[in-house]
Amino acid sequence: MRPEDLAISDRGLAVQVDVVEELGADAYIYGHAVGDPSLQIIARTDGRKPPAKGATVHFTPTPNHAHLFDTATGERLGG
Repeated sequence: MRPEDLAISDRGLAVQVDVVEELGADAYIYGHAVGDPSLQIIARTDGRKPPAKGATVHFTPTPNHAHLFDTATGERLGG
C-alpha cells in the first residue's frame, strides 16, 4: 500500500499515531497497528486536520488501489 492509498475511517485497521509530519496541505502519519507494534504504518492525510500524536485512528485502503500477493509464491492475487 502506498501512503496516499490509506484513508482515515470509522473502522478498519486501528493504528496508534507515533509521529505526525505536517507538510502544508498534507500530513504523514507514522504509527503502528494496535496490538502489533511490529506492524508499522505510514499514511498520507489532510494536513489541515491531522490526528494528534498518541491518538488511535482507523485506516481503510482506497478501493482498487490495494495489491495483494501470495506469501508462498510472491505472485499477485486477483489479477
